[in-house]
Amino acid sequence: MRYKDKIARAMAINAESIASANTAQLAENVQQLNGIEINVMYPPSPLVACKVDGVTNDTVALQAIQDFIGLNVGGTIYIPQGICVATLQLDTNVKLKGAGWLKSFIKCPNNAGVSNNNGVVQTRGFNPSATLWNYYTPYPTGISMGVQIEDICIDGNAANNTTGNGLCLYGGKFLFRQLAVINVANHGIWSITNGISLSSTQGNYLDDYINMHESTADTVFICNAGNRGWFFEGPNDSRIDNVQIKTTGGAAFWVDGQAWCIKIGTLHMYFTNQNPLNTDTCMMWANEDNIMADRINIDTPKLDGIVLNGSFNVINTINVLKRNPLRTGAGCYAVRIVGNQNIISKIISYQNGDFSATGTSDGGDLYVSGNDNVISSLLVDGLDSVVCGTASVVIAGNHNTINWFDINGYSLNLNSKAIKIIGNTNSNYVKGTARNCYNGAWYENTLTANQLGVGNEIDISTDTVLHPLTFPTPINTIVDNNMYRTYDILTGIRQVLCCDLAQKKLSLIPQAYASPDPTNMLINGTKGASFRPITSSASFNFNLIAGSTAGDILVLAITNTGASPITVTFNVGYLLKTVTSSVLTLAAGATFGLQIICLVSAGNWLEI
Repeated sequence: MRYKDKIARAMAINAESIASANTAQLAENVQQLNGIEINVMYPPSPLVACKVDGVTNDTVALQAIQDFIGLNVGGTIYIPQGICVATLQLDTNVKLKGAGWLKSFIKCPNNAGVSNNNGVVQTRGFNPSATLWNYYTPYPTGISMGVQIEDICIDGNAANNTTGNGLCLYGGKFLFRQLAVINVANHGIWSITNGISLSSTQGNYLDDYINMHESTADTVFICNAGNRGWFFEGPNDSRIDNVQIKTTGGAAFWVDGQAWCIKIGTLHMYFTNQNPLNTDTCMMWANEDNIMADRINIDTPKLDGIVLNGSFNVINTINVLKRNPLRTGAGCYAVRIVGNQNIISKIISYQNGDFSATGTSDGGDLYVSGNDNVISSLLVDGLDSVVCGTASVVIAGNHNTINWFDINGYSLNLNSKAIKIIGNTNSNYVKGTARNCYNGAWYENTLTANQLGVGNEIDISTDTVLHPLTFPTPINTIVDNNMYRTYDILTGIRQVLCCDLAQKKLSLIPQAYASPDPTNMLINGTKGASFRPITSSASFNFNLIAGSTAGDILVLAITNTGASPITVTFNVGYLLKTVTSSVLTLAAGATFGLQIICLVSAGNWLEI
């Protein structure tokens, strides 16, 4: 062989050796990157195998396998079909995998001593009281990233353990698939991220990626938790879908802490708040902002269904099915909005009225005490009782909008109503249909002087509603610029009531008169003072004159300036025909307010 050929062959062999070495190194790198997988029943020596027989305590063996994987840049712990009796702490980039959530179980040993601040399965060093940390500092003790749990069931064995959570996670980048958590003394799942807000926005792109703590949960089932089903305190920007939570002592899903901007696909909760000693007041508590949800199903709520305590949340559909007949709280609502500027496309509420055997407070479908919230549509099939009134919708905030509602079935109690307006609310807009309700719109008498409701607009089409507009007691101040419109579907009559007063004091509106003439009150037309001091028993007659139009109002305040109680008789009628008469005993120094409202030009009146 010529020298030149020898050199060429040597070069070829050397290139082949280099390629082979590179391939081996690449394979090793890939193995390190992807980690290793160990079947816990057949681990490599010197690790000890787990029995997975439902009897033997496998905690020491299982933890040793995890620690081995954790030291090798992560990997997979595989638990085959069976019951592995153990507790477990997981490190960063470790995956816990089973043969299916109905086949592979990790079950807490009897009397394991797991506290309510720890879990049967948890990230190593989990500490719910850990202090805030900066995303760019080294992770403190207890932080685990990239933990994955798949195709397995965690059993808290609550029958033999009085404390402990099912799964506790502190960190981020979690991934759950086909995970079940059952029979837990405290919370089913408790997830936390305590990073300092906005500290991950000042580094380079790689740092930003590494410190993204967004997590994913897809198909999670939680059942029989003594406290909350899922106590969600982070990570923010996480996505959860197809989560079912059933039978909990407290709330099903409790969102708080650093949990803003979470995205929910489908969340189904039912039969929760079962522990009477638990202080949670709802099935779902959302105390965060910018939550985006597609569908939230609430089944058989015992207290409030969902409470939106945050703002800027967007929910497509909330479906609430049938209040629990064993409910313990008064004034519970399917949906309660406390925060501001939330948007809900659809609320569907079925039989969520207050139909308990006892109770004095309203309960119903929607309570809005926040401001600037928008509900596109509300569909209600109600159920009340003869002993306890229901308010389907309560408006107690300002600038809220219900674009359309259809409320049916609150007719058994004289205090049941479709819409209830409370206090000094301003600029709310509510429109829709009330059917088979005892009262349509109900204005609560909580107004006080110089704190007036302004510009509310209520537009209701009524069908079999006994009282389209109700003022339960005389109002002692005026409501400015409120408009109430009703259309009776059966008769085709359209009624308009517009309370539009320029001055925020008791006033006489034109087209009404009183006899005898109160002091300084002008008859037949001009506005004047409507305050009448009296010192002895008296009788007043009020009539709307011919030609009165819808919205004409007579408002009168009677004050007993004497030292003894007096009797006042009010006769209210139309065109000098007495229709109703009221007798009032007025204590010394007391004031009585009376309003007479002309609802339609035909002379129908309403005393409030």
